[in-house]
Parts: sequence; C-alpha cells; structure tokens
Amino acid sequence: MLVIIMGSYYILEIEVSPGGARKDDYYVLNNLEDIKKALEKDFSEQGEIYLLTWYGEDVNLMICKDNAVMKTINLLPFIKVRLDGYPEISFNNDGKLIGFNFEKDDKENEEEDRLSYKLFLNKIKKVEVIIDWNSMKIPKLEGEIIEKGEPVKIYLPRWSEMFELDYGYNNLA
Repeated sequence: MLVIIMGSYYILEIEVSPGGARKDDYYVLNNLEDIKKALEKDFSEQGEIYLLTWYGEDVNLMICKDNAVMKTINLLPFIKVRLDGYPEISFNNDGKLIGFNFEKDDKENEEEDRLSYKLFLNKIKKVEVIIDWNSMKIPKLEGEIIEKGEPVKIYLPRWSEMFELDYGYNNLA
C-alpha cells in the first residue's frame, strides 16, 4: 500500500510538448542543491540543449506543500546558453528565445551547417549553460520537509490531474 506523505518539497519540471519530440520529466526533491544538480545533469547533453533552445522546452520549479503547488517559477529567464562560435542565447520572461534565430538559420543553411543539427548530433566543441540561481527569489520550504524516498501526490496543472510521484526522478512521457 502506498502511503502519501504530507510536507514541503520542490518539483523540477522539464517538459517538451508533443510533436517531433516529447519530454515530461519531474524531479521531486527536498533541497535546492539537488534541484541544481538535476538541472545541471540534464543540460550536460547537447541534445538537451537542442530541446531547450530549438524545440521550446519548458523548465519550471514548483514549490509544494501538503500536495499542493504553492508557487511556480519559470526558470527560462534565468538561463543563458553559450555555444562556441555563436551568440549567447537567453530567454525573456515569457520564455521566448533571445540571441539566435533558429528559423533563419534553418532557412539559410544546409542541414549539416545548422546550429540545430550540430546540437542534435553533439558537434559543438564548447557548450556552457549558466543559471542565475541568485536572482530567482526561490522561497524556502516551510514546515515539515519530506524525507528522501517519500512519495508525494500532487495535482499537476499541465496535466489537469493528480499524480503519485516518487522521490527523485519521474518520467511521465
């Protein structure tokens, strides 16, 4: 029998809407250091940078208490991507890409010369992702904090339904 624990925790949501790609990863964690490590690991692959920059990935941090989302922070405006030989890529407050025009690049260049192609096939020599955690104003968890290994039950607005999520990594795709 699954016992759902009440308490506070963070959920890192990394999502790509259905289309040619799909991703629905959720990390349930009880501290920001583990959230940072999970996102750093995700962005360590150029294929993930492809999803972030070219494909329109959403990256959100939810602050949860007693199985309810208390606040959601869109992390995109705090992310910058530096790629060897290309201008810096960042995002505005609405998550719109700033600094590189993938549509123009796709129209003007042969496939093997397109940035999207190079990212997808891991052909960029140097990739750096900078996340400005200090500017985010992330609230601290309040009250009792869930322990590692404790599952949670949460209503996810994107799905409009309740989910039982394990502590750590969850894939809903």
